[in-house]
Amino acid sequence: MTKALSLNADQKAKLEDIVKAEHEKLRAIHEETHKSIEGLLNPNQIPKWEKYSAEHKKKHHAKAN
Repeated sequence: MTKALSLNADQKAKLEDIVKAEHEKLRAIHEETHKSIEGLLNPNQIPKWEKYSAEHKKKHHAKAN
């Protein structure tokens, strides 16, 4: 994006700060969502959820790379 927009060093630094802050917000939302889901489940469902969540995370990271 830096090259595509011909950003200068100051703009690049500010953009990186924005992206980092938004990434942290998304991570917090994701963690809160997982906690809410776990709070909804009964003890027998939690291991299934953890397995599902781990598989989903693995697939998501494979797509990103």
